[in-house]
Amino acid sequence: MLDLIWEKESKIISQTFLRANENFKAILLWQNINGRRSLFPSVVHDVNFLDKTVTFCLKDMEKKYRFNSDELLYGRLDERSLLFKSPIVNVNDFLVTVHLPDEVRLLELRNYQRTHYGHNSAIYGNVERVVDDLLGQKVYSFRLFDISQSGASFVIKAKDKKCFNKGDVVLIQNIGETKMDVPMEAEVVYVKDVPYTDGAIKYGISKLGVKFDHAMPERMYNILLERLIK
Repeated sequence: MLDLIWEKESKIISQTFLRANENFKAILLWQNINGRRSLFPSVVHDVNFLDKTVTFCLKDMEKKYRFNSDELLYGRLDERSLLFKSPIVNVNDFLVTVHLPDEVRLLELRNYQRTHYGHNSAIYGNVERVVDDLLGQKVYSFRLFDISQSGASFVIKAKDKKCFNKGDVVLIQNIGETKMDVPMEAEVVYVKDVPYTDGAIKYGISKLGVKFDHAMPERMYNILLERLIK
């Protein structure tokens, strides 16, 4: 059963906003102004780790929005059903910046919590493409972006995007130095370009997302995580 919890760990909070930024997840902002709720559909534009702020980009750039900087800004994000409130730092046309919330309410995903390593990860995974052609099978070594018991994502080279399609079957041979006794079968769920923000620096990266055919047992997953940090 999924439980709603109040999360106060800043790393988890910032990573949740960061994933929303990478995946263009919609977020609904609102303020209570003069006794009425004003709604502001938006997306996460930037997560600044140095300033500990989050900037949202309002979806309808033609519309004139009015914010009250003296009132808290509320928001709801579908990613883990996140709910938050935070004071406004700055409003600039269709961009509104708030302090990174001290706490948020979200779904606790005990079994499938994702561990984030980022676009510059030093951990690599060998992904074997299963194909039915004269080329046979080919193994790629990709940086591990993040992983959970149910799947993983990898940073891939732009030239490799054409080698994978949604629905393809792949085999995960190893993650880091941990070699699977039996390669893990997985299905490609996306191949896409995403923006990535690291402080004030923005990158464009390509990602491959896979879903394991069978969720990794919790004990095996925890052992894998322990080995990855050594």
